[in-house]
Formats: sequence, C-alpha cells, structure tokens
Amino acid sequence: MNKWLVDLEDVDKAVRSIKLGKTAGEDNIVLQHLCYAHPILVKHLRDLFHMIIVHGYVPAKFGDCFIVPLLKVNYGDVGDVHNCTGITLSNVISENV
Repeated sequence: MNKWLVDLEDVDKAVRSIKLGKTAGEDNIVLQHLCYAHPILVKHLRDLFHMIIVHGYVPAKFGDCFIVPLLKVNYGDVGDVHNCTGITLSNVISENV
C-alpha cells in the first residue's frame, strides 16, 4: 500500500492547471508563485495535504479571507449596502490547489 494519501503527480497537475492572473489573498501569494516555484514545492504541498488528511486538522489560516466591496453601479448611493456586491479574496493554496 502506498504510504501517501495524496499523489505527487496529482498535486503537480493541479498546480500546473491553475489559471494565472488572479489577485493575491491575505497571504500575498499569487498563482504565479506556485506555478514558477522550484519543483520541490509540489512535494511540500503533497506533504501538507497528506498531514491534513491524516490528522484531520486544517490550519486556521486556510479559512482566512477578506471581502472587498464593489459598487454595482457607478452613479448609485455609495452608502447604500444594496448598491454593493462583494468579492472574496482567499489564500491561493487553500482555494486553488
């Protein structure tokens, strides 16, 4: 039986298939950091995901995000919450890999 619950090739494929150009989250890591990093990063990510599964614990920082309010229309009332929509910026690793 394979001792790894997460396959190294699957993590590598996930990292390589990510669409680039998204905004960084609270961790200030953009997708380009993962895609162009040294290949050893994939092994470390595999180890991280393996430990998450084995120990049944997800690091608290994986859930950290922040919401950026955007106006729906430029000419509306800026103070009206119904005139705003939000986008959520979350950590790259927890959201995309």
